[in-house]
Amino acid sequence: MLGKKLKQVKFLTYEQMVDNLKNKNLSISDKKLAIELIKARGYYNLVNRYKNHIYNSNRHYPNHTHLTDLYLFQVMESDLQDILFQATINFEHRFKEAMAHSLSKEFGIGEADYLDPLKYKRRKRNKAISITAFLLDIAYHTDKNPTRYYRRRYDCIPPWILINNVTLGQVRMWFSIFNSKMTSTVVSEMLPIDTYPSQIIVGNSGVGSLALRQMRMKSKPGEYRDIFGFFHDQSAEEVKKLEDEYQKDFDNIINLFKNMLSIIHDFRNNLAHGNGLFDFKSNSSLLLTPLRLFASTSVITNQEFNSRFGKNDLLSFMISLILTLDKYDSLNLIKHLRDWRNNNNSTPERSNALNLFLKGLNLPTNFISRLEHINIELTHEQYRHRMQLF
Repeated sequence: MLGKKLKQVKFLTYEQMVDNLKNKNLSISDKKLAIELIKARGYYNLVNRYKNHIYNSNRHYPNHTHLTDLYLFQVMESDLQDILFQATINFEHRFKEAMAHSLSKEFGIGEADYLDPLKYKRRKRNKAISITAFLLDIAYHTDKNPTRYYRRRYDCIPPWILINNVTLGQVRMWFSIFNSKMTSTVVSEMLPIDTYPSQIIVGNSGVGSLALRQMRMKSKPGEYRDIFGFFHDQSAEEVKKLEDEYQKDFDNIINLFKNMLSIIHDFRNNLAHGNGLFDFKSNSSLLLTPLRLFASTSVITNQEFNSRFGKNDLLSFMISLILTLDKYDSLNLIKHLRDWRNNNNSTPERSNALNLFLKGLNLPTNFISRLEHINIELTHEQYRHRMQLF
C-alpha cells in the first residue's frame, strides 16, 4: 500500500517569507520592519502558531490584518504564559507544603519513617515500593540543595526538605499512594473548604456539606456518625442511603482535586517547554458535580461544560488554579489577569487584537469575571463574619 504523499519543506529567505505573507493578504507596510520581527520571534512563533485561528475559508488573512497583529498575539500570549506559569509555581509550593506537613505528622520526619512503603496504601504496595525507592535514591544521592546540605549536616532529611528536590510530576505520583486520611488532609488544605461553615446545606440532602465538613475535621470516611450525630432520627435504610451518598460525595471531591492536579501538571509542562496555549488540552477533565460546590453557573453553565467548554481546556486550568491557590495568590492571579486584559485594551487596535486572541484561545471575553465568581478561601475576618450569620 502506498504511503501518504508528504508535503515538501522549502527554505525561504526572509524576503521570500515576507512576500509569501503578502500573497496571503497580510498587510505589511514596512518590509524591513517585518523582517526584523521575523528574525526576533521566528516565523513559526510569529505566523504559523496563529494562522489557523485567523485564516478565512480560503486560507488567507482577512482584509486589514496586519503583521503587527500577529506580533501583538505573540506578546499577549507570552505575557499570559508568564502569569500562569508563576501561578503554577505558587501552587506547587503550596501543594508540597501540605504534603510534607501531612507526612511529618503521620509518619515522622526521618526518611526511613516517611519513605517506608508499608505505611502507604496496601492496594498500591508495588507502586509504593517503586516510588519510595526512587525518593530514597534522591535523598541519598542527589547533589542538589537543600537535600544535599541536610544529608551532610543533619541526622535526617525531613520531608519538607526532600520535597524541594522532587518535581511536580514526581510529587503527584507520591501523592497517589497516600492513604485516605492523608489524602483528605491534603485536599482539605488545598481546596477552599472553610468557605463553607458546617451548617450550610449543599444540595437537597445536605450530603455535600457533610463531605466538606468531614474533610475540614481531617478524619477518615466512616467516622462521621460520631462527628455529626446527624442520623439519630433516621431509619437504618435511610442511614444507609445517606452513607452511600456521603461516601460518593466525599470521593468525588477527592477525585476533583486529583484531576485538577493533573490539569495543572499538564499545563505546567506545556508552559515550561515554551509551547503555545492555542489548542492545548489536558488529558484529565474537571468533574462537574463536585465542582458545583465551589463554582456556580456564573462560572460555567451545564450546557457549556457538556459541550467540553471549561472541561480540560485553558479555562479549566485557570479554574483549577483559582480553587487550589492560597486565597491571596488567587486574588493576585485575578489581579494580574485583569491588568493583562486592561493593558491589551489600551487602544482600539490592541482591543481588536485581544478579542481575536481570546477567540483563538476559546476564552470568553468575560472570563475574568467568571473566575471572580469562584468561591475561594476566606480570610480569617471573612470566615468569622460568615460564621456569625449561622
